[in-house]
Amino acid sequence: MRVTLRVLALISGLVGGVVGFIINILNSSVRAVGQITGITNNGGHLFIGTLVAIVACVGAILVMVMPEVGAVLLILCTIGFFFAIGWWALIPAVFLLVAAGLALMARAQRQPATS
Repeated sequence: MRVTLRVLALISGLVGGVVGFIINILNSSVRAVGQITGITNNGGHLFIGTLVAIVACVGAILVMVMPEVGAVLLILCTIGFFFAIGWWALIPAVFLLVAAGLALMARAQRQPATS
C-alpha cells in the first residue's frame, strides 16, 4: 500500500509541476506582450516560476525515497507558484497538495520496528 501511495504521489506531483510550468510560460508570455504593447508595466516571473516547477518535479521524485522531504518540497512549491503566477497557481496547487498528502499518508503507514 505504501508503494502505491508513493507512486500516486509521484504522478500527481509531476502533473502539478508540469501544469505549473505550462501556466508559468503562458502567464509570462502574456505579460511580456503586455509590456511590449504598453498595456502593463508588470513583468512575468519566468525564471522563478521555472525554478519552482523544477523543484516541484524533484520533490515528486523524492517522494519515492524520502516522503517527508518530498512532501515539504511540494508544499513549498505550492507557495512559490502563488508568488510566480498569482491566482493561477490554484490549478497546480490541487495536484501538488494531493501529492504531499499522499506522501504523508505513505509515511504514516510505516511499520514500527520490532526487537
